[in-house]
Amino acid sequence: MSTTPSQQTRFSIATIVAALIVALAMLIAPAADAGKGDGKKGKGKPKLSVTEVASPPESIEAGAKLKVKGVVANDGKGTFDGGEKTVKISLRSGDVEAKLGTAPLKKIKPDKTRKFKAKLEVPSKLAGDKKYKVKACVKKKGNGGALRCKTSKGKVTVTEPGPGTTYTPGARTLDDPLFPQIGNGGYDALNYAIVLDYDPATNEFESGTSTTITAKATQNLSEFSFDFQRDLTVSAVTVNGTPANSFQQVDATPEFAPDVPDATQPAKLVVTPPAGIPQGSEFTVKVSYSGTPKEITDADESYEGWVQSCQTANFTPPCDGAYTVNEPIGVQSWFPSNNVPSDKATIDTKTTVPTTHVALGTGELDRRSDNGDGTWTWSWSEDDETAPFLATATVGLFDYSNNSSFTEDVTGRNIPIYKAIDSAKNNTAKTNFDNYTAQIPDVMNFFADRYGAYPFDSTGAVTDIAPDVGYALENQTKPHYATSLNSNGVGFGPATQAHELSHQWFGDAISPATWQQIWFSEGWATYSETAYAETPASDDTERVAFFDDIYSTPDDPGNGDTDWTLPPAELGGPENLFNGFSVYDRPGAMIEGYREIVGDAAFYEFAEGLQDSYRYGHITEAQFVDDAKAASGLTGADLTKLGDYFQQWLHSASKPTLTPADF
Repeated sequence: MSTTPSQQTRFSIATIVAALIVALAMLIAPAADAGKGDGKKGKGKPKLSVTEVASPPESIEAGAKLKVKGVVANDGKGTFDGGEKTVKISLRSGDVEAKLGTAPLKKIKPDKTRKFKAKLEVPSKLAGDKKYKVKACVKKKGNGGALRCKTSKGKVTVTEPGPGTTYTPGARTLDDPLFPQIGNGGYDALNYAIVLDYDPATNEFESGTSTTITAKATQNLSEFSFDFQRDLTVSAVTVNGTPANSFQQVDATPEFAPDVPDATQPAKLVVTPPAGIPQGSEFTVKVSYSGTPKEITDADESYEGWVQSCQTANFTPPCDGAYTVNEPIGVQSWFPSNNVPSDKATIDTKTTVPTTHVALGTGELDRRSDNGDGTWTWSWSEDDETAPFLATATVGLFDYSNNSSFTEDVTGRNIPIYKAIDSAKNNTAKTNFDNYTAQIPDVMNFFADRYGAYPFDSTGAVTDIAPDVGYALENQTKPHYATSLNSNGVGFGPATQAHELSHQWFGDAISPATWQQIWFSEGWATYSETAYAETPASDDTERVAFFDDIYSTPDDPGNGDTDWTLPPAELGGPENLFNGFSVYDRPGAMIEGYREIVGDAAFYEFAEGLQDSYRYGHITEAQFVDDAKAASGLTGADLTKLGDYFQQWLHSASKPTLTPADF
């Protein structure tokens, strides 16, 4: 709005008069509110700043722990209650800044100071001629507001580890009893940043495809490896931004499933870094690759990994993308990893596809960006640690939605539900899909009430036409269900959906330590689907009947469906990994039998205790048995008998003799 000169004069006089009135009011107002900060119930706000950072030593070896000390002041009117990761610490040289970690800070009252300290690892990538100052920052309000920082006066030079340090290659196996070809020693994977530039028409990864692995060295590394198939061509490998001295793609050893001619031989990507990587240091490896990913054929002759999704069997066109189900080792058909269930990492997935297609990923959708050239990029992020076999990168023509969610009763959280069904499915199938997925909130709350809060931040369901697969898998946050083109089915019903969703607790959040413990995952899921099917939910008639039915199975050696001679914890070879009776039914009955022995209260306390102890990690047989015994409430001879019960049900090559009736 514009103004005239006379209007400006009147405005100025009015402004002066108003200011005089305000000033007079302040002079005569009572001082009772002085010092009340923001005026809310007399409580002020903290005002934090770093006032001192101790100078570091003149030099330190890469990989060593740097002692950091300093002081934080609170100049505000309110108390800061403290926090575990309040002080952010880094090393800075000019425009280069490297994060080291955080330091906890205790409570600070107004007008007081508090010392902080931490021992933080110095990354190997900083070794060189630069001198770094230590920088410490806090947020003004403690957990909000602008950063208030201070740097040390002195500087530190990061040096290579001294002469005499020995660097050795990481192992090319972690000695999985069923899959000795997989796993890599010498590092712990922390994050996989997967970038796929995918053409569904040709089933090819274009040249922009890469995976960046962030890892922590668990030894002084002169060489390391990833599980990665040779069908894809690696064009470049960098370590901490510098080209690797060398890299090569080789077959893993020993020979896999020699009696199955079509079985896929696992392979390795072996990398020699430009310099030794000190134990304890974090490092990043970017692997650039391209080509046509090929499905992996298992020892039981099923398909897994990057499986091209075609409308008819034998990969006969038309094909619209790929269906990714990776248990046990299929993920190495599309990105390099430490492909064992015990080495979990966070996962970020960015997939570029034509704008006609949907590209799914593990976790939650961060964004979908239109590239302006007929393609878009789907960016997904999973910040909970994930076993590689549970990753998702399915691409296809889908009816996709992310507009539904549910409230978790035990926490009050709102949890998104992602849904995708192959667009080529008929309307009846799509109706069935909608009806079944409408049950997801009920299923999730059923298990959360019994096993503890859902361990992840989203859930969902994916149904894809993939007749060459023919099974479902508990991909983390998004169970996948394979189906055929013309059927009204969607690859699952209420029981299968309950089975796969219960896996999110047992199998995903807690994974088996090795594939020999797959009975843990499938036993819990088999028990869980039976529990969910009961009506009313407080009844246990069906679970008891399930145990009795399994235990009444004749001991029929040689019959794979009823063979008590194949113990769940001694599967012999990878061809038995999905044996229905030994891997699903027998351990499922064992878990139900344990419930009958100890009662519901102890049983569900045991289930929640497993989540508290092993969530985002893995579990061994010994840990499972020890925790079950500890939660049982049994003592003396009964406790010894419970140990014998688990031994028989997991290891006996004949029908166990101990049942709940013996307790």
